[in-house]
Amino acid sequence: MEKTINLWKELLPYQKKVFRSRKRIVLFIGGTGTGKTWLGARWIIVKALESTGEYLLISPSLKLMKRTLWKEVKKVLKEWEIPFEKNENDMIITLFNGSRLYGIPADNPDRMEGVHAKAGIFDEAGQVDKRIVFETAYRRLRFHNGQLLITTTPYRWNWLKELYDKAKEGDADIDLITARTIENPHYPKEEVEKAKKEMPDWRFKMFYEGVFTKPLGLVYPDYELVSPFEIPSGWLKIRGLDFGYNHPTAVLWLAKDPKTETWYAYKELKKSELTLDDLYEILKKENIPTYADPEMKQGLETLRRRGLDVRPAKKDVLPGITFVQGLFKQKKLKIFASLEKTIEELNTYSWKLDANDQPLDEVVKENDDLMDALRYALFTAEGFKAKFVYKSKMVDI
Repeated sequence: MEKTINLWKELLPYQKKVFRSRKRIVLFIGGTGTGKTWLGARWIIVKALESTGEYLLISPSLKLMKRTLWKEVKKVLKEWEIPFEKNENDMIITLFNGSRLYGIPADNPDRMEGVHAKAGIFDEAGQVDKRIVFETAYRRLRFHNGQLLITTTPYRWNWLKELYDKAKEGDADIDLITARTIENPHYPKEEVEKAKKEMPDWRFKMFYEGVFTKPLGLVYPDYELVSPFEIPSGWLKIRGLDFGYNHPTAVLWLAKDPKTETWYAYKELKKSELTLDDLYEILKKENIPTYADPEMKQGLETLRRRGLDVRPAKKDVLPGITFVQGLFKQKKLKIFASLEKTIEELNTYSWKLDANDQPLDEVVKENDDLMDALRYALFTAEGFKAKFVYKSKMVDI
């Protein structure tokens, strides 16, 4: 098939940078309306036309996939008069040259297994908090040394922020390309100005300028990561435990440096459908003081009768959060960089916001199991030592 596609003249300057990039990861961080999905669909189709092979189309969810990336790819193929067949049930598009494009919802990354892709597009990746989706996609591209194009707005701090920081620091495998909404001449300027007047500054910078800023509502914005190391035998060790079953059971292991009085979160567990027998087998390997949700009396008693040092935790939410905030601010609490699930929760654990985006005295009860375990352990073990009067969640200790 011979056909000339005049795509280049349609591309804006920042979109041309994406097409020119030859690095393994192309990280396109753009504000609202910078044409991320539009760009990604055309980029992956060009790749599939250039070389017959397998290609990945990744979106945060099946619903979003069908509404955006999947829809845009089919639209472009029709506009460019590229013959193709589609399987809507299995989300597979087969081009006339034999290339296959696989639609992958981020909540089912296993669909990528067995695919040796030559390139992939991960659209609106910032909405996905699970690093495993990125890691799986990157691994499936290794066989062909393929490119992964990540297009997104910086919705919140998660694994993507870490990737962004690596790019800013000069990682040779990542090409960081950014664009502000105002750089798209087709986007109404008056809408950008209106948003700037109406939105909090941090939110406007994220959604219209493509800049990572710390959301006002984060509970623990001052956390610090450290490289993992072997915990010395003489250090005090404790655990926090948040019981669950359908809801995940969460355990966080912490150790304290006696010289600096700094706590280190060094091990984590977060798993659903974990029985008390399963939990006992895990915890008995190291019988250290474990502070657990006091409302789960049966679980507490069962583990204690079996010889574990399990104690009811102080469950005062706001004073406990204030205490942990103070430890982070004073650099007396640090997190091992290997604790992916803890970091994921730290990046999303937020205060509820009012209509004016101001934080309320209530946390969002979602994806907070390890945060509860963290508070149980530290506030119960050391909170009584804190010389402070609780006033509000924003006050330092």
